[in-house]
Parts: sequence; structure tokens; C-alpha cells
Amino acid sequence: MAIFKQIFLQLSELGNFWQKTTSRHLFLLALGLIIFQSLLIIFYFDSLPPQLPLFYSLPWGQSQLVSPQYLYLLPLSSLIILFIDVFFILFLAKQKLLSTILLISSLFYIFLVTYSLINILNLVL
Repeated sequence: MAIFKQIFLQLSELGNFWQKTTSRHLFLLALGLIIFQSLLIIFYFDSLPPQLPLFYSLPWGQSQLVSPQYLYLLPLSSLIILFIDVFFILFLAKQKLLSTILLISSLFYIFLVTYSLINILNLVL
């Protein structure tokens, strides 16, 4: 019984965190960027060449190139990072500063992935 009480207490703290407009707006902005990434890939998918540079950390040449389907890894990784951070926010909802920092860090990661996707599309189109 004490376990359920603790779970409901954590969920109520999480609800208080999401009721703050800053937290809600940061989350919706991150989700909007992920949707924007997906729409960019869907919109330009037919006009992409058969090989795209994606893995810039690998040595120059053929090892950096992938098929266009691999571009879906970018919004997928953004979504995974966002949900991992939301999972940690579930347990850290009482510590509002740390929860907000987690949300901002995931938004920063998603922004960088969106910027990279736009650069890749500009490079090949």
C-alpha cells in the first residue's frame, strides 16, 4: 500500500511540474521540432540521392554515406532522448531546477539534430 502512495505522490509532483507554463512550452517546442524533422524527411524523401552523408565522425569517404532511410534515426533519437528525460523528470519533479535543466538539455539536443538535418538536406538538394 505504501508503494502505491509513493507512486501517486510522484505523479502529483509531476503534474505540478507540467502545470508550469515554462515546462509545458519547452516540452511542446521539443515535440514540435521532432515533428518538423519528420515532416522534412517525408517531404524531401523522394528527391534525395541514394547515398547521404550522415556519420561525420567516421573517416571521410564511403563510410560516412548511408541510404536515405537512415535519416529517420534523427527524429527517432530525438524522441528517445526526450522521453528518457521525461522519465527522469518523473522521479525528480520535486527538484524543479534539475527538472527544468533536463528539459532544456533535451531541447538543445533536439535543436542540434534539427540543425544537422537541415544542413544535410541543404548539402544534397
